[in-house]
Amino acid sequence: MKPWQRLKNSGYRFRVYLFAGLLVFLVVTSLAFTFGVSWYSKRLSALIVEKDFKARETERTLVDLLVSMDGNRKKYFLLEKPEYGRMFREDSRSFRKQLTRLEMLGLSEEEVLTFQELKEQFEDYLHKDPFITGEDPSAIESVSDLPLEEVRHLLAHLLELNQERMDLRITQMNRLEQRAFQVVFLGAVIALLAAGLLSFLLIRSITRPIDLLRKGTQEIAEGRFTHRVDLATKGELGDLADSFNEMAYQLKQ
Repeated sequence: MKPWQRLKNSGYRFRVYLFAGLLVFLVVTSLAFTFGVSWYSKRLSALIVEKDFKARETERTLVDLLVSMDGNRKKYFLLEKPEYGRMFREDSRSFRKQLTRLEMLGLSEEEVLTFQELKEQFEDYLHKDPFITGEDPSAIESVSDLPLEEVRHLLAHLLELNQERMDLRITQMNRLEQRAFQVVFLGAVIALLAAGLLSFLLIRSITRPIDLLRKGTQEIAEGRFTHRVDLATKGELGDLADSFNEMAYQLKQ
């Protein structure tokens, strides 16, 4: 027996419970999907923004350290105070730590290439600058002749790439939210249509047998005792129809 036939043969109470359960299922599913999409969107947005902003703050810290190294280097040669040399070396160690932190945050493929070049240029500078290696300072043509311009340029490019990635991800999040709204709206429309269809089927499955019984009662009242009520339903209304037919038969006798 097909599922719809089994449903037709079941009692009307069972149909009410079944249709009510289906409606509740549709509503709960729609709400669960809505909250799920909203949670996923907010979670993804928080992770992306937190990660990108941490990378950007680290890159800005690298810029500050680079400026500080430049200033301490110039002060050392102008004032010949060893504390500026110590401060320069501390900045260089902090610069390396920030590079490691930036690498651990995760970078895009293009950012990784720029980052590797930045790291190599910085290490190359630390091995070549007479101020770092302890060679004769007179080998430096000018106090401002700092061989960190390439490092500065690469760091600026890294900041640009980070900004581009943030803009791209913000655009992607906006598109995701728009699509989620469209899906939720479509789901709500489908749920409403399904609820209307189920309500119509439920009402029809109950009112049609009652209407047949009402017409049968009218037929009996007018003396047509041969009238029979034929219901496909085998539940409570089916039993009522059988009792009605038996009553008509007894009246005819």
